[in-house]
Amino acid sequence: MSRKLAIFCAILAASAAIHADSQSKKKTAAPSTTYYFGPVLFVSPDGKTVMGRVASLVTRTGNPASATITETVMQASRASNGNPREYKATLTRKDANHFSITDAEHSYTGTITFSGPEWIWTDWTYDLQLVEGGRITGKGSLTKDGLLIEKTLLEKDGSTKLIVRENLKPITQALYLDLRKNLQSR
Repeated sequence: MSRKLAIFCAILAASAAIHADSQSKKKTAAPSTTYYFGPVLFVSPDGKTVMGRVASLVTRTGNPASATITETVMQASRASNGNPREYKATLTRKDANHFSITDAEHSYTGTITFSGPEWIWTDWTYDLQLVEGGRITGKGSLTKDGLLIEKTLLEKDGSTKLIVRENLKPITQALYLDLRKNLQSR
């Protein structure tokens, strides 16, 4: 898996969980952590052919008091012979609906724009720039079944390199810990 694709996978999974805790209906100063699990599909530029897939395990902590969202994503990686890779991202609130985002390796920066009730956002868009060149654009939604996300990886010239589709389901902390242990033991 190329570095761009690995970064893209991490961004996809991390940004998949950027909305607030779907169980909470009010803003609170206390941090709130949610857990997600589901498939990530890598699709051809025309949107017709699945070129690969990976399972994504995500934890997200929204902290209204510090105006941040911290996400950790674990995925099996083809580049590391199926060994899990972990990606961390931090979103920092810029204003009412806009957050800046970067990962721990500073391989991308950008903005995520939310809509819906504060800290329980139901829709969002991505505008991310890869340090190596290119962009990621896309949108996500919180539905009754979980998170639906579609992002497009654009080359430096603006042409589509890849489409990524995620369908993440909310899971319990106990299931998250079991899945994480299983993935780490590979």
